[in-house]
Amino acid sequence: MKTIFDTDNTRNSLINYYDQNMAGTLVLLLSTIILSYSSDKKYIKGVISIIIVSFVTWYGHLSLHKYPNNPISKIHSWTHHSAFGKTFFGKFLEYSIVETFFFGGGLLLLFLMWFHREFGYYILNPYVVFWWTLSVPIVHELYYHQTKKDNIHRLHHKNALHNLGPDIWDVVMKSKDNGEIIEDENTISIIMILWCLCIIPFIHSKYDFIQILSN
Repeated sequence: MKTIFDTDNTRNSLINYYDQNMAGTLVLLLSTIILSYSSDKKYIKGVISIIIVSFVTWYGHLSLHKYPNNPISKIHSWTHHSAFGKTFFGKFLEYSIVETFFFGGGLLLLFLMWFHREFGYYILNPYVVFWWTLSVPIVHELYYHQTKKDNIHRLHHKNALHNLGPDIWDVVMKSKDNGEIIEDENTISIIMILWCLCIIPFIHSKYDFIQILSN
């Protein structure tokens, strides 16, 4: 697959992305720093964690549509691209199985906790991964389904292999056409930092399930 380094047009798209979403990018970075400070104070690991888990979301979503005959893709088609997907139970299955565990980052989080149990340390920040993992279905429902605003997700439904999200990975991995509209991730970042602040009180508390399950 071609990437940003292949064409000047794609580099220009990246510049355009940050020109429109610098505030949102800074909010995501701030959230990552806050979570890192509240957990292990390893800020570089936190930034690497958000880069990796966001790529997992992009690639996981791509694989659902690129390889439509696997079981998860069939569940996704049933729970998201049919009348059943509009029901409460359909959304519950979509968000809990497909989005949270498959391409949200849930499987990555389980791997991190298993790795810690076996080897005694986290290779990525699990709280950053957890924050992102649950942000995926939260943003999907609140921003994409509960607003009337035009957004990239509507374009994705017209071309399943394009505009997979997050938008930055669509630009880098060329799953967005040059000159195509850039997602407004400044609005999305407001939802994510509010969710970040909700997580903070639970880190290293007696209710910290990540710490409980990792030991």
